[in-house]
Amino acid sequence: MIRNLTLLGIGLLGTHVQSQTVLFTETFEQPSTTFTLNTTDAGSTAGGDNTWVINNAYTGGSGSIICLGFPFSFTVPTVAGQPGGITSPNGAYMHISSQAALNSGINCASFVAADGLCSNAGNHFARMSADVPTIGQTDVSLSFWWLCGGGTNNYGEVYYSTNSGSNWILIGNAPTQYRNQLAWVQQSITLPEFAGQATLRFGFRFVNGVTLAAQDPGFGVDDVIISAAGAPAATIATSAIIPNSYCAGSAIDIPFVANGTYDPGNVFTAQLSDASGSFVSPVVLGTLAATGSGTISGIIPGMTPAGSGYRVRVIASSPGITGLESTTTL
Repeated sequence: MIRNLTLLGIGLLGTHVQSQTVLFTETFEQPSTTFTLNTTDAGSTAGGDNTWVINNAYTGGSGSIICLGFPFSFTVPTVAGQPGGITSPNGAYMHISSQAALNSGINCASFVAADGLCSNAGNHFARMSADVPTIGQTDVSLSFWWLCGGGTNNYGEVYYSTNSGSNWILIGNAPTQYRNQLAWVQQSITLPEFAGQATLRFGFRFVNGVTLAAQDPGFGVDDVIISAAGAPAATIATSAIIPNSYCAGSAIDIPFVANGTYDPGNVFTAQLSDASGSFVSPVVLGTLAATGSGTISGIIPGMTPAGSGYRVRVIASSPGITGLESTTTL
């Protein structure tokens, strides 16, 4: 926001993401969105001189504000139009607006540069309202379009939470501060911490410090997408069983190799075929709660008939996978 002290006549001064799996998307085109605006997370305030809003306003304008008993006039520039890569170009978007600008009927992205005269420093947070689970996913990415004029003390930040928003972690070096960008660009962030989470969320914060050097627009965000490369195919192979001769009622160890991703709470179960090697009615030998390779300790049922064609296989509960039969005939 550019302001003039009229009483005294003194001037005061990306790459598109391709993915196999889209886990979450928010274009801000619907009245009810998946974001909660102006929360107190990460040391932010729910009120103040700036506020998060969602609308499709891009046109700037002029307004006035009373500060220290004197009238100030200000001008808000028009926000840059959106490129074709955005789902609904020049549609609704989430952004910071100066409360003074809103009071003057100017609804586009703007902010009050806290010059020590007419505004106070303050941080403003907008966060996802629900969790996105990424268990079993790989290469989880957050992408979004953004712009922000800002300055050294006025910039946007991006946070993530892995516990439903109870704690927030600043995403650094991606960049750490979102500023000095007057045209829309797309940002994509991929971190190992995003994968394998049951309660992943993201949030955006605008930091408004005291400064004399800052420029509009305020922090604006659109087309928020969480995507993943997808989970690798899960497979189970039953290893060789040694020895290969057992009596009914004997203990047996079944080693297996599990590839891919298995959910917490998964249970591997070793099954025994009938004497002809058929698994039409398998018998359970033993189980193991695990998410990776291991050895299942089992027991040959006491009433198992004698035979020389028994086979063993291992299945998983989550995801439901039926493993390859052992190469060993018992």
